[in-house]
Amino acid sequence: MHTSPLEPVFVFFSGHGKSNVPAKLVAEVKQKRKKKETNKTRFPSRFSCFSYSAALPTYKPSVMPSSTESSPPDTPETRDPSSNPTHLNSAHIITTSAQDARLPVEHWDSDMLVRQVLRRLPEPLSIRPINNDAVRARIKLFTLRVRDLERMKDSLPRYSYQVELEIAAARFKRKLCLWSIFPINNLPEEILVHIFRLVVHLSDSPSQATDHRLHLTWVCRHWREVAINDKVLWSCVWFRDRPPYARSLAWVQRAGHAPLDIRVDEMQPTHPGETRDKLPRLTEVQVAELMDAIMPKIATIRSLVVVLDTWEGALMVLHKLGTAAVPLILERLEVHRAGLPYQWVRPGKDPVEARIPVTLLNGVAPRLKWLTVNGLNMDWHHSPLSNLHTLDFRRMAMDACPTSIRWREILRGCPRLYKLHLDASGPRWEETPSREGPLRLTYLRDLCLGDLSVRYSKYVLSQIAAPDLVVLCFMNMNGEDFGPLLDHITGHFPKVQVLSMYSFNVNDIPENWRRMVRWLESMPHVRVLKVAQLFVPILLKAFLENPRKYRAEEDEGAPEAIHEVLCPNLSAFQFSFQEFSMVRALLDGRKQLDVPLENVYTHRQDKRDTEIPTLAQVEEIKALISGQMVDNHNMLFPAEEREVHRAQARFTEFPLHLMFQDYSVYL
Repeated sequence: MHTSPLEPVFVFFSGHGKSNVPAKLVAEVKQKRKKKETNKTRFPSRFSCFSYSAALPTYKPSVMPSSTESSPPDTPETRDPSSNPTHLNSAHIITTSAQDARLPVEHWDSDMLVRQVLRRLPEPLSIRPINNDAVRARIKLFTLRVRDLERMKDSLPRYSYQVELEIAAARFKRKLCLWSIFPINNLPEEILVHIFRLVVHLSDSPSQATDHRLHLTWVCRHWREVAINDKVLWSCVWFRDRPPYARSLAWVQRAGHAPLDIRVDEMQPTHPGETRDKLPRLTEVQVAELMDAIMPKIATIRSLVVVLDTWEGALMVLHKLGTAAVPLILERLEVHRAGLPYQWVRPGKDPVEARIPVTLLNGVAPRLKWLTVNGLNMDWHHSPLSNLHTLDFRRMAMDACPTSIRWREILRGCPRLYKLHLDASGPRWEETPSREGPLRLTYLRDLCLGDLSVRYSKYVLSQIAAPDLVVLCFMNMNGEDFGPLLDHITGHFPKVQVLSMYSFNVNDIPENWRRMVRWLESMPHVRVLKVAQLFVPILLKAFLENPRKYRAEEDEGAPEAIHEVLCPNLSAFQFSFQEFSMVRALLDGRKQLDVPLENVYTHRQDKRDTEIPTLAQVEEIKALISGQMVDNHNMLFPAEEREVHRAQARFTEFPLHLMFQDYSVYL
């Protein structure tokens, strides 16, 4: 018979199959179960339904009719009360009859079912210990029951869903019993450590990852020793507590010599009613004290992300990094001055002094691959800007940006550049463009432009050529009509697979319909579409247009009945802060074209989003797609986008963990 892949392990550790279960105890359990089943209708060959335990949702399966009987009609008088959807939990894990099988038997092996059941089980406290002998007796009974059911299934003249359901339920309950007495503390420490790491790194959010690490140390003395002695478990640290950061700094010390991934942010709300904008900002002295505590670990820091609101705090971070030792293994550095109001010049400082550039890391970072600078002025000639895989520059005054000549030198010095992100930043504008042609970036796969004008966007794109680009993103480009930009880049990026448009504007005029359709037609491999705050329907409706109507005159004589599909490979759609009517129109239109989208991603728990789909709208979305609706926690990369990056990383030698693997705990 079929067993779970982990079941042999549980059987081995639980002693299942051995003769150490007292026969008297087995007899007592049988007698109790016999009393419970006295009033139940029995199947042929002495087969009867058993009552599910209290740990499972309230459900008792209806009696399976024999091969000579017909099923009773599913009427309000004959239907079991628990068949009402209001009596089931959110997982919908049980069906009510063989006729109304909402979920297949395989769902008994789903993780969702296990989580729902475990949430309802009481904690095994010392005042309520588990009787291991009784549990082993139940395991033996469930094993015998599965064996009897298997024999009955083989003897029945036809397939019976109810029998399959009973077999699956018995196996599931036996598995729960095995888990309840599984001697996890007998595992070798290296296996226990691996389990702990999986618990932390598969967390849904940074706060949950923090809680999981704390809870692992609270279970027992053995778990606390194993967890604290595992340096890697504490190597991802997000400073979410308050100054002087006693907890976070303790975790940094626990990491020992393991590579550290650190994120420092402004103070976060920790009490009900608190909001981030009402909390005090970190002062220059507090930032200096924190950096003094972290910098002794600079030789083991692999990733450092600092997001502060004030000029003084951000500049203090750069100053401490410049006076520290050489960052031997630092691969990723991000320094953000993200506060408001938006100011280029530091308050109370002379404009000339405020524009003095800062040299990053004293000019030395032998393994740096990812660099992000946001809202700060940097020395473009002495900072480490070579052999990078990612360049991310944001919010820089035009006179603080590199010259066109220096910009091209930086790009040439990064021959394996994988990602280029320019948000209100880029090469310095020059009225007379360079006579050199566009610089070919062979390994560039990810390009994002944000908060740029149409004219400047054309200027930036005219200096680079990236024929193998697979990810293209436009964000915060809504101050004018960007239709001419689409016309300018049509045919430049034929291999794009992930297209993102966040707060992007194209005026709804006939000429822009032609531009939009021709642009999409030039990217036939698009698989993932990500949108947010699109207010013009043309940006989504264009995906439903027939490109034959917008082609050159030589195609005018073609039959109009033939409807070609734009982006035929489009399968995944992610949206947030988006009007639902536009989402529904896109999904319904693609379904009418017989190319429905497979998976749709959104985050229904984001309270800032006033366009969060209701439960009814979610059901409507599910009816328009061929796959599933996914609640994408923290708006992380959809599965299809991860596949795209993984496929490209093999050819470009991009260190994929820098993007979304090791840092998912706190990013």
